[in-house]
Amino acid sequence: SMFLSGCFTVGARNVTGERGDQSLAFGGIDIETIGPNPRQFPARLRFFDVIHVSTQERTRVMVEAEAQTFSVFLIPGHYEVIRLQFNEGPFRAEVSVTMRFHVPANQLTYLGTWQLKVDTPRTQRMVRMEVPEKNPDWEEVFEADPILKGKIVVNSFPELTTHQARMYVVAP
Repeated sequence: SMFLSGCFTVGARNVTGERGDQSLAFGGIDIETIGPNPRQFPARLRFFDVIHVSTQERTRVMVEAEAQTFSVFLIPGHYEVIRLQFNEGPFRAEVSVTMRFHVPANQLTYLGTWQLKVDTPRTQRMVRMEVPEKNPDWEEVFEADPILKGKIVVNSFPELTTHQARMYVVAP
């Protein structure tokens, strides 16, 4: 409940400021670290990059640090997530992925809760990805945020071409 409220609160501020032909896409991130972590910092998704398949326009989507949620206005169409960047305090790592999704026109688009399993720091560090097709309790969410009442929410769970990918260290 609190997770979903956080997820919608970020988007709710954006829903009131209409953005013409763009639709609001939103979702959440659930990160699990696999193995003992020698660092004192938890893994967080910092941002991900998407590309509009038709126009090749790139968009960087910043992820809210504590809630691990995101919301972004996108032009309707087909998109592909091409890169994820994680951080653990000052340490950063990136991974190239292929996740495809569609954003319909004039609707709130729920991209699901992305489940990411991240290896602890080691020579070959991997991330495993899954997007289960589960819906939150929309009635509860709409009650918590009256701005969202009357809005139509559609699901567009990303299709993963890559379920596992290697992480590479990047400079902070």
